[in-house]
Amino acid sequence: MTQVRVIMKESNRLALFFGVLFGALIPTSVYVLIHHELTSRWYADPKMLLVLGGLVYSAKTVVEWARHVFKDTTKAVGFAVLLEGVMSLSSTQWLAFAALGTLALINTVAASYSLSSK
Repeated sequence: MTQVRVIMKESNRLALFFGVLFGALIPTSVYVLIHHELTSRWYADPKMLLVLGGLVYSAKTVVEWARHVFKDTTKAVGFAVLLEGVMSLSSTQWLAFAALGTLALINTVAASYSLSSK
């Protein structure tokens, strides 16, 4: 909650703006690439490198955030794997969107906080 309070300060509006761009763009890009652009031969598609880069970027942030929230590294890793996996692999659209929204929010808060004047 401290991070949310900090990024919502008027002096951090620009940090919040760029945090939204950096935080939400990555998981959204991964979602679109996986669900709409990768071919059935995904293992040979060069776009898979972009997907892997986005998953690593996001998962690292989610693990750090979840470790702070859950006070347990194993839970944090499981949480990140579940969210990234559901967003990437679920064919149930509402579930994939829910995971995407959660990832975008976590990444947005983390990026905004990193850019803010604490």
